Amino acid sequence: MKVNANLSYADYNTNGIISGNGSNRGGVVTSIINTPTYAPIWDRLFPDRYNTNFNGLNINSPLENLERTKNNNNRENRLLATGSVLISFMPNLTWKSSFSMDRRSGVLTTFLDPWITQQGRNQFGEASDARNTNTVLTWDNVLTYSRSFGKHSLEAMAGSSWTDSKYSNSYIYGSNYANGIIQTLNAANKISWNGTGSGHPIGPSYPILPVRCTITMENIL
Repeated sequence: MKVNANLSYADYNTNGIISGNGSNRGGVVTSIINTPTYAPIWDRLFPDRYNTNFNGLNINSPLENLERTKNNNNRENRLLATGSVLISFMPNLTWKSSFSMDRRSGVLTTFLDPWITQQGRNQFGEASDARNTNTVLTWDNVLTYSRSFGKHSLEAMAGSSWTDSKYSNSYIYGSNYANGIIQTLNAANKISWNGTGSGHPIGPSYPILPVRCTITMENIL
């Protein structure tokens, strides 16, 4: 009998940044190229706001674009586990059973200050929280028989495969913040009906259990 097992875990943590080709809110790099170097960073009348007056140009400061996404956080952890057992009942007959699990869990949170950026002022501040979990289980079984008869050989194989997948998610969006001190959704004065919900499979999960059989014969002349 031979036993094999593998286990791996990964934790990803990234921050979002505005990317694209548009000069307005399409991307930080493009706004750096298009923003006049002599333009002030902060508004002269409102020193705690980014400057939006670029003499008629429809652009945003690259620093304002960075500000809009600095509180975005995307975190995902993933667990991969596999294991197998190979049993040789006799030299000609073997059975291999293998099991694997792939489990992923992610959380995406965002927050936009209601005062510093123009987009934040338009929405009176906004925040969101999205979570998802996905688990895939696979169980394979293969029985193999092989034998040689002089110049002839015979190989027969029968197997089955079982797979189960479960996914669920939830998301919520809020706006109308009084200030940017508390960045969680409980400080939002408005929760969107269209931007809030959850999802999961409807009804029970029925795994597929196909059975396959293959016989191969060779004649060596």
